[in-house]
Amino acid sequence: LIQIVAEARSFLHSQVRNMVGTLKLVGDGRWQETNVAAALAARDRRAAGPTAPPHGLCLIAVRYPNDPFAQTGEFLHEGSSHRAQAPDAIDLPARPNF
Repeated sequence: LIQIVAEARSFLHSQVRNMVGTLKLVGDGRWQETNVAAALAARDRRAAGPTAPPHGLCLIAVRYPNDPFAQTGEFLHEGSSHRAQAPDAIDLPARPNF
């Protein structure tokens, strides 16, 4: 079992699959670390490894920060005058689409 955890503010289409395909070349011994560094330095998708197939890749969670336009870190519970501290971020589990 190989587990790769990728976290970022956002991802490009197939970006994680592209990273996994490149890392697989290293794991197979066909590429060295210097090849990965050269591919990153090239800033060109064609310099990297192949796009990994989607099989086995899954989205575990999506994390959204608080509303950047909120005026304060407090919010009112609906129908109440009670104030509660807003969380730093909201974690939403990914739900498979079966």
